[in-house]
Amino acid sequence: MTTILKAVVVVLMVVTWLVTGLLLAFFTPSFWGKIATGGIGIIINIMLAFAYSCIGQRPASFRDWFKM
Repeated sequence: MTTILKAVVVVLMVVTWLVTGLLLAFFTPSFWGKIATGGIGIIINIMLAFAYSCIGQRPASFRDWFKM
């Protein structure tokens, strides 16, 4: 079950980068729009990476997460 969840999270991370790249390349005409789109993509991927690291082991606290 954990391998399936990890695979789904990895696919979501790749899709996030692809969608963010398409939005940056084609749909945002302004510089600040590109920065906002890139920032949102990075934030979403950071949250997905945090979820990915917690799938196999569930840390009791944030400090335990750093020890993993």
